[in-house]
Amino acid sequence: MTDQMACDSSSQASLLSERIPAISNRQTESELTCSLTEITELLRFDYYHYVGNFAVDQHKVIRQILSTLPTAWNKKYVACNYERIDPIVRHAQTNITPLTWGNLCNLPPEQQDVIDDARLYGIGNGVSFSIHSRNGDIGILSFANTAQRVDTDQLIARRLPEGNLVATFVHDAMRRIVNKERHALQAPLTRREVECLYWIAIGKSNWEIARILGISEHGVVYYVRKILLKFGVHSRHQAVARATAYGLL
Repeated sequence: MTDQMACDSSSQASLLSERIPAISNRQTESELTCSLTEITELLRFDYYHYVGNFAVDQHKVIRQILSTLPTAWNKKYVACNYERIDPIVRHAQTNITPLTWGNLCNLPPEQQDVIDDARLYGIGNGVSFSIHSRNGDIGILSFANTAQRVDTDQLIARRLPEGNLVATFVHDAMRRIVNKERHALQAPLTRREVECLYWIAIGKSNWEIARILGISEHGVVYYVRKILLKFGVHSRHQAVARATAYGLL
């Protein structure tokens, strides 16, 4: 290793030692996303993908996703219901040991399809870290590279300790953010507000909602404004996203 390489490595390690614990100070999803993006670059990975499932009660779960994987792949993943068969998800549900994707072998055909499809979208090898909380919360943080990268296996071997630490900090920070946002709801939604929100979520206009509920369009506008105020957001789309995250839809 040259002196310059050694200096770069030392500087990178110093930055990571500062940036990883600082995740604990992130107060919003936006701040957490910025930290995770920066750390992913410092770790020399191309992508990250985080999924956190937080139990509200026995029947409701809040799901949070942060991802830089190709948008087209994320859409297909959802459309094909790949989570049901994804070998990475299945591993994370019962294990806390890191899973290196290159070690996946002899998979059932439907699970192999998930991996093969990811390759078609330019996603190469990666590693996933799972976190399980005592109250039933589960998180999965994955780092991956493009299919063109040939150094991923060596990189993963070097980054296992930091990756596991990042996953723990990210999941804990997201849990605090979720809890804070749930309690930030200014007042519970009324029955009429929930009805309006439901029809907003499936794409109905104010005029259509008024016809469905048998009220005036002005009344719908009033309820929508109340919904936005209670959630502390500025758009119908944000309100639907927040309500979904809270398990209200």
